[in-house]
Amino acid sequence: MALMQRPEQSTPQPAADEEMLTPGAEQSAPDDSEVPEGEPASPEEEAEMQRAIAALSEVIYQNDNSYNAVIEKLQSKDVPPLNKLIDTTVSLVTQIDKKINIDEAIILPFAADAYQRIYELAETGKLFTLEDDLVRKGLMAVLQIVIESYGVSPEDFNEYAESLGQEQAGKLINFYKKNGGGIKTAQPSGAMGA
Repeated sequence: MALMQRPEQSTPQPAADEEMLTPGAEQSAPDDSEVPEGEPASPEEEAEMQRAIAALSEVIYQNDNSYNAVIEKLQSKDVPPLNKLIDTTVSLVTQIDKKINIDEAIILPFAADAYQRIYELAETGKLFTLEDDLVRKGLMAVLQIVIESYGVSPEDFNEYAESLGQEQAGKLINFYKKNGGGIKTAQPSGAMGA
């Protein structure tokens, strides 16, 4: 199985504050210093997010071994594309958290950012593309898994939902209501089979 060439560091990388429910949408090169809709992050949260993004960028853009492992996982023939994307994202978020101990307050926006970057890697490398609806469902599954795995508090979830803006927060909350209100339970959701 041939691996695609690793993108150069100059590859545009989406900021954590871009609209995170449409990772495959056409976007201009982002400015990592932009402030998201809703409540602005504290300087500490912004610094923590940048630290986590730097660690993710190192894995994806600077380390050939880890980059190749990500691509191999995304190329797996035995797994549906959406599941590959979800599994790769959750795996990287977990690995990076173990390495740098990510603050719980930014774990949800970081997971969403990681999902978006990994999907863009798959799309750019022509490994697979997904319908926008599936991309959103995949993001919701990633967030559900992260909420359950990390025991994200209702307060942190609400803060994150508010930062998305009213319409996107409504979609996020409706998703959780339909799927058993993920922030209250630590039982597996079965989201990997989505």
